[in-house]
Amino acid sequence: MIHIGKPIELSHDFFDQLDHLYQVAYDEDSNIRKEVHQMVDTYHYDENTTHGIK
Repeated sequence: MIHIGKPIELSHDFFDQLDHLYQVAYDEDSNIRKEVHQMVDTYHYDENTTHGIK
């Protein structure tokens, strides 16, 4: 099968968010999943779960 994709346009805001996400990851912030959720609408997580442990 051959799939032909279409590139998406990325805004400057996206790159600002990506820089922020990098900083959160570098700081090992426990809220990184919340930050990812703000960037990726389809990402879902349980706020009451920490590191996969309830």
